[in-house]
Formats: sequence, structure tokens, C-alpha cells
Amino acid sequence: PPKIRRQLFCYYKSDSPFTFLSPVGVEVHSIKPRILQFYDIVRNTTIHHILTRNAATLSRGRVLGSPEDRDVKSDVRTSQVTWLYDEATDEKVKYANLRIPAIIGDLTGLDARAGYTGVAAFQLRRNRGALPATFRHPFFKVTMGGGMAFPRVGVATPAVRRSAAFWYNLKKNGQPDPLSLHGGCPLVNGSNGVMGLVSGKGEDYYTSLVGLGQLAVHEQVILESVLDYKTALLKRLGLIERYLQEYESSLVSPQMEKNYPQLHKSIRKSRARHWDKKCVPTFQEHAELTDLQRYTVSNPIAAFRIIRRIGKQLVELLMDFETEIETDFVTLMDDMFDKIRIPNSEDVDGAVDGILRIQSTYGISIDQFVSGNFGVPGVGLTSAFDQHYVGVKASAMGFYAVGLQWLDTARKTLLQNYDPADETSLTLNMAEEVLLTTVRKVFQNILTPFLSLFSKPSPFAYLFEKYLFIQTS
Repeated sequence: PPKIRRQLFCYYKSDSPFTFLSPVGVEVHSIKPRILQFYDIVRNTTIHHILTRNAATLSRGRVLGSPEDRDVKSDVRTSQVTWLYDEATDEKVKYANLRIPAIIGDLTGLDARAGYTGVAAFQLRRNRGALPATFRHPFFKVTMGGGMAFPRVGVATPAVRRSAAFWYNLKKNGQPDPLSLHGGCPLVNGSNGVMGLVSGKGEDYYTSLVGLGQLAVHEQVILESVLDYKTALLKRLGLIERYLQEYESSLVSPQMEKNYPQLHKSIRKSRARHWDKKCVPTFQEHAELTDLQRYTVSNPIAAFRIIRRIGKQLVELLMDFETEIETDFVTLMDDMFDKIRIPNSEDVDGAVDGILRIQSTYGISIDQFVSGNFGVPGVGLTSAFDQHYVGVKASAMGFYAVGLQWLDTARKTLLQNYDPADETSLTLNMAEEVLLTTVRKVFQNILTPFLSLFSKPSPFAYLFEKYLFIQTS
């Protein structure tokens, strides 16, 4: 329609290191969904180099089949496919790997990163979460046909060498965009070689409402499995505790010598004979075992209890060990992990970065984060270990002042929860020492270059190191 056509335009992009000397032409084919075409992405020599170096690795393309057979050949897809891995390619391909994601980031505002190693897949993120997109780059000159058609919006991107078509496959809420339905046009004249960059299924969990919502739902299933595993463990621990209690309650009674005076008399004489030979410790151990054997044999109640304890309680315990509850739990978790993407260390670091950005942008204090009292009251960062993690990551990012504040908050939290009578507090005490050590290292990293300006006899350097030792000891 003319109203939509008036919104379409072309422009040059040249305000980034990769496009400063060789501007990239951009043509907007559609606003909703956003369909772009970039021109002059890579040089002809780079295209030729990639084709000649990887022609031998081309193989018949495969498609996603059933869950049991995910990698199958298609009768309608006859293309030859290969993957370009960073560690297996040379400098020209690595340059293309850097240039293309950088251009995507500059032109779309996305953070394009390798979803899995190689040119063929990139994870595209935005401030509202993942917006998986596709990047299609023709390698050959096509005189007729071979473009990419979007029938629901009436758009077709031409197959122009050194250009690339880019579009979003998902809406901002993470749902598939039906308007992005696309298909390759028949090739009438020429050869069609395409390098495709398809976003991975990963996403930035901290900024994706859909991803967090799905993660919260699946966590309920995970929680049920963890509780079942806990119940099984408690049952096993109960069997172990019952066996130990039964054994302790059936030990040789202190009244045994009173009840068996003849036995006491013979044992006392034997101990006296061995006293002169200085074999008392060894003999006492032997005598105790002898006492236990005689007592068990001569006492019908003790005989019954040891038979039942070994023949029933211990056997039940061994049978419970054969159930392999750990293996069943791990198998169940593996099945769950196949259905969702588990946050990795990058997601956790991204969440820390999000907290620090919120703290910096809105001036929110650490106490508000701890209590959860900012905006809508919610769950606070009450765990000392969470506070410690944020502090360490903030320091690693170069935010030393903020990192030290978080570390000091974690130290105070540990001191509040420390109970010398509670054995579990030992871990808290150890963690506090780690925190103090971390604080001292951060201080040293910040001020060591500054202190190096002073000579060793400098009173300032001496007083500072003395203060640092007092604060961290």
C-alpha cells in the first residue's frame, strides 16, 4: 500500500569501526515485521576464499525430523551444507565472523554473539529479551530468481551478491510472528550459494519476560522432583539412623560384670597377668571383644537383637541402596533439561549486570535490594552468598566501590547469622574469611599502583598496610 511504501527508505551506515571506511548500504523492505537488506557486507575476495576453502566439506543438507530421528534427509531440500567453525578457519573467515555480527549489532541494536561456535548461528539479544532472527547472505551472482519471499506482507528480497537479508522471526514477547512466514524463490538463472546466520534458541533470561515466566513454571516441576528426591533421601537416612540407634542401644551393658560375677573375676585376673607385660591397650581391646562375644552368646535378648539387626534392618538398608535414587533423579532432571534451556554462567553474569545497571540508573541502595523494598515490594537479596556473588562480579567488571559495598553487606549478613553453637554456621564463618580475603585483594588491586609511588619507608604506605591488615584480619 502507498501508506506503507512511504515509510520505506534507504541509508548508509558508517559510524562504527567496521563500517567507517567501507559504509554499508541499508534498504528497509518492511517495517512490521522489520525486514532489512544490507549491501556490500564482505569483499568478493573473502567470498571466494570461503567457497574455495570449504567446498570439500559440503554435504547433503538435513532437516529436523521426528523426536526420535532429528537429523533426516529431505526429498525437497537438495542443497549442500557445511559449517564454518572459528577454530577450524583462517583469518579471513574470522574477520567475517567479527564483521557480520558487529554490523548486525550496529544496525539493529542487537547483541549478536555465537550461539554455538561458528558463522552459522548467532544468538541475538535485545533489552527486552531474545528476538531470534535470521541473516541470509547470498554468495553468487543471480540474474533471475533466488530471492526470499514474505507472502503475508507482500515483500521479496532480491538475491544480490555481497548483500544480506535480515528479519525477525519472533515478536518482542517471544511468540512466533506469523507475518515473518518466508520461503525461497525458485532460481531461474544463476547459482544460489547462501551463508545463513540463524539465531540460537537461547535468550537473556534476566530481561526476557517470556523466558522467566517459562522458567518459573518449569521450576515448579523441578521442585516436585527435588522434594521427592529429598523424601527418598530422608527415608534412607532414617534407615541408617535406626540401625545406628539399635546398635548403640544393644551395646554391652555396664551392669554386665554385676550380672556375671564369674566372668568379671576371670577377666580381672587376665588383665592383671598382662599388666606386667605392658600389653594393656592391646589386651583391653581383645578383652572387650571377648566380653562382647560372651555376653551376646549368653544373653538371649542380645542374641535376638543382633540377629534382627543384621538380618532385617541392615538388609532393608542395603536393598534401599540398590534403588539408585540418585540415578533416577539425575535421569529425571536430564529429561526436564531437554525441554528448557538451563541458565548458564553468562545468564547469571547478565543478571548481575542488570542489578548493577538498575542500582546505578535509579540510585537504589543496597539495603533496598536486600529488603526488596523498591518499586513493588518483593523478594530481597537476603542471602549472604548472593550478595557476595554480586560484589565479586561487580569488582571483576571494574566497579570497585560498588563491589566493596556489596561485599561489606555480605560480611554483615554473615555476622548476623553466625552462631558458634550451630555446626552449619561453620560454613558461614569460612565464607566470611573468603569475603575478607576478597576485600583485601580488591583494595590491593586498586591501590597497589598508587602505593608504588611511595618509597618503602613512606609513613603513608606503612599506615595503610597496617590499616588494611587490621580490617581484614
